[in-house]
Amino acid sequence: MAIERYSTSVVSIIGWGRRIARKDDPIVERALEMMHIAAQIFVPGDYWMETLPILQYLPSWLYALPSQLKGSMDSVNNYWYALSKEGSESSKDMCFSRYVLQFEKEGLQPQEIAGLTGNLIGGGVVCTIILVHLMIGYDNFDNVEFHSRSGRLPRGNSRGAKGD
Repeated sequence: MAIERYSTSVVSIIGWGRRIARKDDPIVERALEMMHIAAQIFVPGDYWMETLPILQYLPSWLYALPSQLKGSMDSVNNYWYALSKEGSESSKDMCFSRYVLQFEKEGLQPQEIAGLTGNLIGGGVVCTIILVHLMIGYDNFDNVEFHSRSGRLPRGNSRGAKGD
């Protein structure tokens, strides 16, 4: 959990001028929730709506997924927009949310601001967490012993197929 808190804190300082000191901070919890949801729903072809896009126009009583996704996206956008407003008003240093909110006067919509600042979590936190965990796993991978039936270690060729 320390990796998650640290990477979220770095992104939070850049995005909202807010350091995260504890593991149970709502932003850390939201980042982890986003990571788990993304791992579950971003499976290509897992939903009928991807195969038949016309299904998104069906009434919600017949096919509820599109309206459920829109409703959850609206609440997530409201959260990131409110966090951006709070960060720009409370941070004494310049942060990304203050910079982005300057363009609201020029027509940048709240959902666009929410998307820009919320993507800091997706791009900064989630990728960092996955990379660090992969690096830790790869380091431990060297300590694993592999045995084949012949007693020799399997070797791979340039195409990744096993060879002698």
